[in-house]
Amino acid sequence: MSPNNKLLDVVELAQYLGLQPKSIYNLRYRTPELLPPAILIGRRRLFWNRDNVDAFLDEQQEKTLERQKKTRRTIN
Repeated sequence: MSPNNKLLDVVELAQYLGLQPKSIYNLRYRTPELLPPAILIGRRRLFWNRDNVDAFLDEQQEKTLERQKKTRRTIN
């Protein structure tokens, strides 16, 4: 397992994303598509693979850039 391939718990993911742990829980249950997929261990323990979180963030950044380009084209 590479150093980046570590499992993050809710508190660590919240710190990594600059959010509160409560926000992570809210997003997970209200709009799960706004978070990377979680790993459920046992009945309640949630973890996120750091590599998957980074890949998810890269994908979100690409989508944002594409939306911005489309917006600029329609404005001009």
